[in-house]
This record gives sequence, structure tokens and C-alpha cells, in this order.
Amino acid sequence: GLQIFSEGIVSLSNITANDGSAMGADINNSSAGSALAVTLTGVNNFNNNNVTGLLINSRGAIILNTVTANGNTAGFGAELVNTFSTNSSVVTLIGKNTFNNNGLGGLDVDSKGAVTASSLTASSNQASYGVFIDTLLNVTLTGTNIFNANANDNLRVQTSGTVSLSNINATGSVAGYGAYIDN
Repeated sequence: GLQIFSEGIVSLSNITANDGSAMGADINNSSAGSALAVTLTGVNNFNNNNVTGLLINSRGAIILNTVTANGNTAGFGAELVNTFSTNSSVVTLIGKNTFNNNGLGGLDVDSKGAVTASSLTASSNQASYGVFIDTLLNVTLTGTNIFNANANDNLRVQTSGTVSLSNINATGSVAGYGAYIDN
């Protein structure tokens, strides 16, 4: 797998971290002195790892393009955390983003900033949510978003901000809601 510990900006493109014995990719710049971003451009794949596919801990913005994180056996497809600063930094996922068949949940976002995502798919995640977003500010989902047959809620959003959702298909949760929105 890929492991990056930095006190600076992290900018990567077209990353593939598949079939690892632990994490696919662990990217951490949370010890930076200020809010510095982590950005993944291009097409990025984190599949069939023994733990989590993609873990990002950042003090700044997290901006991802076209992420696929499927079949990670003992973890999440992706965990994105940027709560380490007193500032509110955004989490943004653009392109098509897929988080299926992971041992825990599909996509877990923990942020103090606005969360914006497009075209999320999270289905058949075995022990938790398809997508779980916990933030203080606004949540916006655009594009076509599909959340099906996850162990807990297919889509769960907890925020003090505004929630704007479009084109949501959330059906067949094993032990939770199709979509649970708490604001």
C-alpha cells in the first residue's frame, strides 16, 4: 500500500493501491501547522485491501476525483477526516465515486466544513453505513446517487447545516433506513 505522512500539501494523481495486506492508502497531513489540502486528481482505485481502501486525515480541504474503493475486507472503502483544525475545511468528491462490498462501511466523512459530492454509489457494505457524513456545515449531493443493501442506513447525514440532495436511490437497507437525515 501507500503511506504518506506530511506537514505540507499532498497532491496525487491516478493512484492505484489494490490488493494490499493492510491499507490501500493512508494519507496524513493532520500535523501541519495550518490547513493544507489533500487532493487526488484523475482516476483513483483502492480495492481489495485487507483493511480500509483509502484513509485521509487532514487539517485542510480534502478534494477527490473519481474514487473507487470496493471489497476492502476489514475496513471502510474510504474514511475522510478533516476535523483537526479550528477552521472549517471542505470535503469535495467529484466525478463518479464508488464504495461497494466493504467489510465495514462504504464512505465515512467526518468534517467541520461543507461536504459536496457527486455521483456516489455505496452498496452491499457489510457492517455499517453505505455513506455516513458528519459535519457542522452544508451537505450537497449532486449527480446520480445510489445506496442499496447496506448493513445499516444506506445514507446517513448528520449536520447543523443545510442538506441538498438530488437523484437519490436508497433502498434495501438490511437494518436501517434508506436515507436518514439529521439536521
